[in-house]
Amino acid sequence: MANKADWVAEYEAGWSAALDELVSDGIQAKLVGIAAPVQLKGQLSTGKPFYFRCRWNECSLAVGGADPADIPEWHREVIRENASYLPPQEAMAVLRVLLDLYESQ
Repeated sequence: MANKADWVAEYEAGWSAALDELVSDGIQAKLVGIAAPVQLKGQLSTGKPFYFRCRWNECSLAVGGADPADIPEWHREVIRENASYLPPQEAMAVLRVLLDLYESQ
């Protein structure tokens, strides 16, 4: 196993690439921190604010409202084992599923 500094650098590089992928879809997002839980805040291409969080065994997406992390207009959850420690690409796959649910409403 690589040392902690190498792991952190690889994790941050993975999130940087993932966030660049979102930008190419018109979504502005920032990683709130690299420690568990996984959390992203930002703005969808529609201009609506969003909050994405993966913690314990659950990932959720909240959209809209003055603060989507507190009282969102829309909220959905999916079960995902070890969600707090999802690698960036796995977290992005879950986020895409939740975004599809939001867009299909």
